[in-house]
Amino acid sequence: MLQNHELSITDLELILDFTQTKTSRLMGVLKNANLVQSRRVDHWVLYQIKEEASELLQILIDYMQREPQLMKDLALCKTLFINRELSVNKITLKQYKPVYHSA
Repeated sequence: MLQNHELSITDLELILDFTQTKTSRLMGVLKNANLVQSRRVDHWVLYQIKEEASELLQILIDYMQREPQLMKDLALCKTLFINRELSVNKITLKQYKPVYHSA
């Protein structure tokens, strides 16, 4: 999420091991604090850290990189992002796929 990656509530639930309710509430707090932004793609709401907040968060992550669980969470985050990008691209291509009619 920090390197302009977007994550859904489901992704964040997996990473944080929180319930959907707790994760949604947390994202609402972060959005109200103007730290994250969101956009809707198909049935997903994807959250992204705002650029203005990313420098501060990067400093915190650099400090915490000695924590093994954080490193596991960041690796999972990267995998989820790759999978999400594949899905979003597939949906986008499907929406703009030309329809050919036989004459």
